[in-house]
Amino acid sequence: MQRYVRVSVVQAMPDYFNKEGCLEKVVSLTKDAAATGAKIVFLPESFIPGYPDIFNYGLKDTQFSDEWKSLYQLYFDNSISDDGPEVYRLSQIAAENQIYLVIGITERDKARLYCSTLFFGPDGSLLGKHRKLKPTGFEQLLWSEGDDELLAVIKTPYGRMGSAICWENYMPLLRAAMYSKSVGLYVTPTADCSPHWQSTIQHIALEGRCFVISCNNYLNVDMLKNDSFKKYFLPHNENSRYQRGGSAIISPTGEYLAGPLFDEEGILTVDLDLEQIYESRYDFDPLQLVIPNDFKEICKKSVY
Repeated sequence: MQRYVRVSVVQAMPDYFNKEGCLEKVVSLTKDAAATGAKIVFLPESFIPGYPDIFNYGLKDTQFSDEWKSLYQLYFDNSISDDGPEVYRLSQIAAENQIYLVIGITERDKARLYCSTLFFGPDGSLLGKHRKLKPTGFEQLLWSEGDDELLAVIKTPYGRMGSAICWENYMPLLRAAMYSKSVGLYVTPTADCSPHWQSTIQHIALEGRCFVISCNNYLNVDMLKNDSFKKYFLPHNENSRYQRGGSAIISPTGEYLAGPLFDEEGILTVDLDLEQIYESRYDFDPLQLVIPNDFKEICKKSVY
């Protein structure tokens, strides 16, 4: 395993509910990150076609009206399938920049939607996928549940990399499964911009003795290209920033290496010393777990 790797976390606002516009932002943002020398670039939860806050802030007594059904249809139509042209374009972006690209999408599979993380290699290959196991809150209206077959951990020259999405990180057995697969780069795409989230990612870094890369959503209503969306947000919050961000990179001993970045778009870039993963396990090893045999079998799955 190589000792050092430069990584970049992108915190930016997508072109809300417009997959073509989102892809163009991925092209530009990934190029900017790769220009810093980053070998791995991370983008937030459901960056394509945008985290669906609108259904949280707008749904009231009219949630089953034709207006809301049309809005859902727009969201569905702009979600992407893992065998579609948009994923092929993402693979090209990874190959053109010779990077590992890790990005959150809303995945369309027949009539269902999933909140997923895709992993692409520097040659453009789709290395693996993770689907959020348990959508929470209003997400349950939109996204189906994933399964443990897609709890992917990817082998790279920089160690093992895996993703747990947003509030999945409050599921102790999921975290235990990730640790048991010896994950060193633990990626947490999220829409949580609260101070409590910072406590969560620091705890995971300490508990798992791993680098935690938190890729947070950013949503500023004033920046929405489609003005018709604004009516769903603005009555519920005087502050136009609905997602403040909070992206950060945390060391295996819980220190901030970059961020948290709030209230603006930006790219966090850090050189990671991967030996810190093993040094940090001198006094605590998360792999020494006492777990049932059937859970051990789950943990063995989906290592690519």
